[in-house]
Amino acid sequence: AWFVSVPLQPISGLAGYIANQGFSAVTVFDKRTQEVTGIISTGNGPRGMALDRSRNKLYVALLNDDAVEVIDIAEGRSLTTIRLAQGDAPRELALTPDGQTLLAVNTGSDTISFMDTTALVERERISVGKRPRSLLIERTGRKAYVFNSLSNSISVVDIPGRAVMGEIATGPEPLRGQFNRAGDRLYVAHAEYPYLFVIDPVSFSLVRREFVGTGVRSFKLDTRTELLYIGKKNDPVIGVYDPVTFSAVDYIPAKGTVDYMAIEGEGNNLYMVIAERKKVMIVNLINTRTVSEIDVIDDPSWVTMTGER
Repeated sequence: AWFVSVPLQPISGLAGYIANQGFSAVTVFDKRTQEVTGIISTGNGPRGMALDRSRNKLYVALLNDDAVEVIDIAEGRSLTTIRLAQGDAPRELALTPDGQTLLAVNTGSDTISFMDTTALVERERISVGKRPRSLLIERTGRKAYVFNSLSNSISVVDIPGRAVMGEIATGPEPLRGQFNRAGDRLYVAHAEYPYLFVIDPVSFSLVRREFVGTGVRSFKLDTRTELLYIGKKNDPVIGVYDPVTFSAVDYIPAKGTVDYMAIEGEGNNLYMVIAERKKVMIVNLINTRTVSEIDVIDDPSWVTMTGER
């Protein structure tokens, strides 16, 4: 991999990163100024990312290379590539709270990989459901929830034990999950199924099923307010939902389909990845006004930053 530098780098703690799947690069930006400060070339098809600020590392899933790229964010360069099995097509990543274990969702092989972040190697892999597309690690770092789009299920993974400890039935095509602030409710959005599930992560039981409409593309819960943000296919707005009534209490203009969302804590800003417009749009969550738009090279797929919640 090669690196193209741009002189002004963000101060430590103010950096953000955008994966550009079409261009095979990560765009670096300054959270404070919302200006692009650099581009780091990666392998083919960067998708999900996981940021380890304490170790100054950024992990990037390379969908088309069956690998995970490890980037030194202090130096702005690639350190190494963790090779996975041919056909794995890793789509998303998640890092345990202690930073010791990195998990990859391998959409192509219906597995997840466990990687050692010290040795930077894959230690083990286990089978999950069919066509897993996302995962979520709970706050203790002991369990991961893998959302299997073709099995209509969530595989609950014992991370220390490296084993599937149970399955949770969902509606068709579970897309992504989010925990509430207390961690005692798991919200599950579906791609083409009009109901959002509320699940008890301890008993694996369905607590509620609420209508939100079909075509969900992106989904984020704000742990500060408990509000749910839902973006839908071909819908240029984000719906803001109350978690008690599940009624829409506000709408945020997005000017296109939002493919992924992240919330930056200090500035209280919502970052929305809009691949069709080659932009990441930033909106303040208090007044829902547009703060800025970041132009990227091609096909943005993910955004992450320091201070994310």
